[in-house]
Amino acid sequence: MNETLNKELEVTHHSINRQILLILIAFIGIIGIISSAGYIGVSSLQKNNHHFQTVINTNSEKIKQLYIMASAVRERMLSVYDIVHTDDLFEREDLFIKAGIQIQDFLQAREKLVSLGITTEQKIQLDEQRQLLKQAQIILNKVIAEALEEEDIKSLAQIHNAREANEKVLISLTEMQNSQRQNAQYEFNFAEKNTKEAIERVIFLAILALALSSLIILFIIQQMRQQNSALNDVLSELKETNDTLEYQVQKRTTALMNAKANNIRMATELELGQHLQEVIVPNKKELIQNPHLDISAFIKPADEMGGDYYDVLHVNQSTYIGIGDVTGHGLESGIIMLMAQSAIRSHFAGKHIQIKSILSKINKTLFDNLQRMGTSKHLSLILLEHYIKEGKGHLNICGQHETCLILRTSGEIEEIETDKLGFPIGLIEVIEMYINVKEVILNQGDIIVLYTDGITEAENIKNEFYGVQRLKKSLQQHKNKPVESIKKAVVEDVNAFIGKQRVYDDMTLMIIKELA
Repeated sequence: MNETLNKELEVTHHSINRQILLILIAFIGIIGIISSAGYIGVSSLQKNNHHFQTVINTNSEKIKQLYIMASAVRERMLSVYDIVHTDDLFEREDLFIKAGIQIQDFLQAREKLVSLGITTEQKIQLDEQRQLLKQAQIILNKVIAEALEEEDIKSLAQIHNAREANEKVLISLTEMQNSQRQNAQYEFNFAEKNTKEAIERVIFLAILALALSSLIILFIIQQMRQQNSALNDVLSELKETNDTLEYQVQKRTTALMNAKANNIRMATELELGQHLQEVIVPNKKELIQNPHLDISAFIKPADEMGGDYYDVLHVNQSTYIGIGDVTGHGLESGIIMLMAQSAIRSHFAGKHIQIKSILSKINKTLFDNLQRMGTSKHLSLILLEHYIKEGKGHLNICGQHETCLILRTSGEIEEIETDKLGFPIGLIEVIEMYINVKEVILNQGDIIVLYTDGITEAENIKNEFYGVQRLKKSLQQHKNKPVESIKKAVVEDVNAFIGKQRVYDDMTLMIIKELA
């Protein structure tokens, strides 16, 4: 008890150390979350501030360039007016130079405005201004030419028209300045909103960090309380166990001895059942007793004792062949199979009886026994009667089981469905009205193939069934071999298909060749 208690205390000590470690990790995590929240918030504020500053600088520069363009247009108009009305040649030349500089200032300001980025609407306005200035320039060039030739200005309306075009340009530039101020205000509001949202995110992350830290600490406290409660329970249990340890050991030892005895008894019973199943199947002498038939058979239980059945009986001039499958497998299925075999042989009892009548009597016998056993299991079974008539082999088939295959010497395979030839044995008391007999005429070399669903429903690792088609293909490949070789080839093909997959059902296969 002391050793066990020490181990439990050591486990508890380690658990407490783990809880302390979790608290430290949680504390570090909380600091990390708060730091991350602060970093994200500061970064967001810096980003917003940078964007805000950029917006202010860009909009200020755009407004400045628009002002330069408007000033250049005004100065240009004044210079042209002075050129026309001055008589001093030197002054006129200075005015010409001044007008050229003003045009350059306008173009440079316009180019810089475009480089700062303009909207589609502003681009349209600039294009309209360009057309107006071009019209005004044509008019002014003509007026200046007249002034240089010291001719009288023929039409004062031309100067008026030029002045109107330039005034339209000034109005357009003023509108652009107002629009740019509105954009700047919008950008300022947007940046202010982003800054407010960034501050809210910082506050939210800080609250989230505090909430998470509180939850973690509460969880750890709860775990420590549970650990302490569990330790108290263990101590109480150890005390009780120590008081009755010797009794428990003795009780367990007795139970193990009883279980071992039961296992030995069950193994003996299964071994006996398996031995009975092995000795009741037809021996080689029984298989070759009919000179008109060559028979080879294979049976492999899934467990120690299987539920598959096959038999060969020779009564007078006929040979009777049976194959069946009890639902499920294991000891109970094996016992039912033994009952079926005994019932079939007892009903023949060395006398010739029609197989339809035999099948009905077998069903009645098994039904009564299965009712006594209180089991819902039953048996699928077909009986074949082989006899020679007019030098040819004849086969009568009755009962419900898997499809019966007839491999003709031509390689063609006939499939005889048995669903309408009988009814499951032992399921109901009377089945005579469901039993029918089908007659098949055999030629020399024809092969009858009987099997249980353990063959066709054998599964590989991909959960695929072996199937009737693979069985037929294997039979056709080896049809010219002796029946023993055909049987071995089919079994090897099934085993190769299964691979390492576990076998879940009994497998039985009969190959019967007509020699007449």
